[in-house]
Amino acid sequence: MTFTYDVRGNVLNLPGKITRNGGTLVKYSYLVDGGKASALKGNGEGLVYRGSLIYRRASDGTLSLESAAFAEGMLTPAGVRYHVTDHLGSVRAVVDGESGVFLEAGKYDAYGSREEQMTEGASDATLRWHFTGKEDQGPDFGTAYTDFGARQYSPALRRWLVPDPLSEKYYDVSPYVYCNDNPVNMVDPDGRDGKVTGSGTKSDPFVIVAVYLYDSSISLEQLAGLNAAIADYNQSGITKVKDSSGNAVYVSFNLSSQFSDNPKEDRITMGFKDINGNPRYFGNIVESEELDDSGRYGYATMMEIGFSEAMIQEGITKGMNASSLYKGVAIHEIGHNLGGEHEDATTVMQSIDETITNSTFDGNNRYSVFSYPSFSKSFVKRIFNKRDLPRKDGSARIWTAN
Repeated sequence: MTFTYDVRGNVLNLPGKITRNGGTLVKYSYLVDGGKASALKGNGEGLVYRGSLIYRRASDGTLSLESAAFAEGMLTPAGVRYHVTDHLGSVRAVVDGESGVFLEAGKYDAYGSREEQMTEGASDATLRWHFTGKEDQGPDFGTAYTDFGARQYSPALRRWLVPDPLSEKYYDVSPYVYCNDNPVNMVDPDGRDGKVTGSGTKSDPFVIVAVYLYDSSISLEQLAGLNAAIADYNQSGITKVKDSSGNAVYVSFNLSSQFSDNPKEDRITMGFKDINGNPRYFGNIVESEELDDSGRYGYATMMEIGFSEAMIQEGITKGMNASSLYKGVAIHEIGHNLGGEHEDATTVMQSIDETITNSTFDGNNRYSVFSYPSFSKSFVKRIFNKRDLPRKDGSARIWTAN
């Protein structure tokens, strides 16, 4: 089996085409952020992805809706398919929502190879979601790997097929190793980082996970600021903090941005249950507000963050650095979204300030120095010790997954 890459392969490191003995098994296309747009066979048949909606493409180019993802499974033209999952998110059984009949059941070894499986012959091709809930490429394309989004994983080889795009964060770990060789306690949400289901120790830290969904209304400048802010959170590494009982625990971030045609709809697919069994969501919506008379550069709620573009443009006119301003706004609003408050007195929660100083030469010339929010590890302790505690207004906190 041969992997070839498109013209952006050196940047995204994602395969463009996979062949065997000269024949095309599957050809992929991607969005600019690396999200999969389509997976097609040599004759043009295959799958087209539009947010949470998946369409099946015929060889003549016509599309028909195949399925739509939601937190507990898939909606299909044939009915609801509920996924019964284990602690890693691996689909152990698929159940027909109307009859309760098991359409598929199976189990896996530690690295994702399916040891036993049973299929009742469901006609709709929605039984591709297997190890850790990711899409198996075998049923449609005859390839022996699972698509995690940012990378492809081979359960048989027990390794990734391309290096980790965040390998610089983990210089002591092979860029091809799966979940630091700890697949029983860890899962990987997209092939970039590990979402820990374990204990909060140094070797098995807690990971704060959030996805920020944006659509075409977000400008390139706003997106660049968002991604720069996310990078600062993620690249902070593992932070040692004391929990509310005084015990030392270790915490890191796995934040990401993702394009979506319908962020509000796709957010609902990113659900989980907290330790009390309540439904929660780690998907958030990124918005842009053109007109705002509140004097704020951005805003955040329990499910969204936003840029106040009119205020940002006013700041740029005053002399603020555009890149620093967009990034600072995103750092600050992500902080609110994760549970930070102004009274926390961290650099994440600081306001955007202007300091006006007279010239030291003649005292007549005045110049401004601007300061912007920035990431600090003290912020981690603040929000971590607020986890699982709802605000009075019901807005965001971070929640421990059950």
